[in-house]
Amino acid sequence: MASNLKWYQQSIEDVFQNLAADITGLTSNEAQERLKKYGLNELPTLKSNVLKRLLRQFNNPMVYVLIVAAVITGILTLRGEHMLPDTAVILGVVILNVVLGFLVGRNPLVPVHCAWSCIVGREREAELVRIILVFPQHA
Repeated sequence: MASNLKWYQQSIEDVFQNLAADITGLTSNEAQERLKKYGLNELPTLKSNVLKRLLRQFNNPMVYVLIVAAVITGILTLRGEHMLPDTAVILGVVILNVVLGFLVGRNPLVPVHCAWSCIVGREREAELVRIILVFPQHA
């Protein structure tokens, strides 16, 4: 029954049993065998299109509200109201939000990497990043 559960739903004993491990960890030989069988425990690097990343910044309810406000103040400006500065400020906020979101979102793992470097130190970082945690593939 435990094998039908998600990893986080299983008891510690069941997890160790399913991984063919125990609380003391793997032996060096077992770790090498699992490394050969499963490979390194690394996340794949995703490459994204720059234009898609930029356009994705507009997919935000606050940006929608600001664009509607800019259109309304723009229409009022065309009707003779003095709303051009308001329209410019609203559009400036939209552009600033999109640019900052694009720049910050280009590498979301930078804060995690910096925190990891601060915790383990630069000299040990390369060694610790390659810690081998190999789990069997279960559906």
